[in-house]
Amino acid sequence: FMYAGYFFGELEFVKKNLSLLAVVIIFISLLPAIIEIMRQRAKHKKSFVKKSTDSMYKVKWSLSVIITTIGIAFGFFCIDAILIYKLVYFGNILLYTLLLILINAILLFVIINIPLTIKLSDERIVVQKILGKIQIRYSDIVFVKIFNPAADLRIFGSGCFCGFIGKFSNKDYGWYSSYVLDSRQSFILSLKNNTKYAFSCESSTEIVDKINGYIHNAKV
Repeated sequence: FMYAGYFFGELEFVKKNLSLLAVVIIFISLLPAIIEIMRQRAKHKKSFVKKSTDSMYKVKWSLSVIITTIGIAFGFFCIDAILIYKLVYFGNILLYTLLLILINAILLFVIINIPLTIKLSDERIVVQKILGKIQIRYSDIVFVKIFNPAADLRIFGSGCFCGFIGKFSNKDYGWYSSYVLDSRQSFILSLKNNTKYAFSCESSTEIVDKINGYIHNAKV
């Protein structure tokens, strides 16, 4: 892999078209996530049209998250371009390659964990992400409360880029997994195994009341 990168960097075409190649490489690296986002959004637009007894809630982005995401995305683009430039023209091929992989791996982790919708069925809450879903049975939930994670300590993940995605720590609730795109619409729930999740969606007060109702019915 290292020798292939060195050979690639020595090509005359690469040296003359470095900027174009940087854009192409970054675009290709993000293309699978972009396609998946478009596919999931199209899928869930159709699901809102269908009649169902389930309650479906959209997960909306706050303005601060949108602005921060645009700014940091541009920063990621610049860092990628700089690393590719150094990879082509300077030594330390392994170091720059590892940094490039690490930065884009973090970016990809955040993107694929962006929540799209929250659905309440008769038995469970289902959080649909860009890639995959989280399913929690009401019988496993200890409590659910309105919650604001804005001041919490980030352990791993994103603190505002594409939302609050990753592992966070709260002085009252301890560690929890966060999938929040708007801290003003967020809520936290705790499970019997002490696992905790924070989510956000439109009408968060309504969804908390409904979940509490389902929890009560599950105990009866």
